[in-house]
Amino acid sequence: MRCPSWRQPALSIHKIDVAGPAQKTLIPSWASSSVSIRIVPDQSLLDIVEQLKAHLNKAFASLRTCNTLTVRYTSLSR
Repeated sequence: MRCPSWRQPALSIHKIDVAGPAQKTLIPSWASSSVSIRIVPDQSLLDIVEQLKAHLNKAFASLRTCNTLTVRYTSLSR
């Protein structure tokens, strides 16, 4: 029996904002995004958030850039 897709964990990116006009020829000075995470029973939202932050920081560090990455969450709901 197949489990309905709404019962599966998911990460969705809802929007990406960048500084300045939305020109594709310029590299923006900053960018931000809004994401949502759907968890399932036996998952801890705080653990998932910390794992996502760790993954993003590790991936960004591998770029070896002088730029900075700030990962923060503004709200959590269940």
